[in-house]
Amino acid sequence: MRMSGKLKALLWLTFAVCVLTNAVTSFAARPPVVPLGLGLLTTACAIALFAQHRRR
Repeated sequence: MRMSGKLKALLWLTFAVCVLTNAVTSFAARPPVVPLGLGLLTTACAIALFAQHRRR
């Protein structure tokens, strides 16, 4: 499966936003589910980007 340019850009944008948001919310007084969910989404984006990179 080849990833289109738009999907790759969306994954990079989602990854960057999740990393920054997770860094901010992990130190804030938020329910522990928020950083956990963002961490899981960040991991999923990283895995998808890594898998796409390895196929090239």
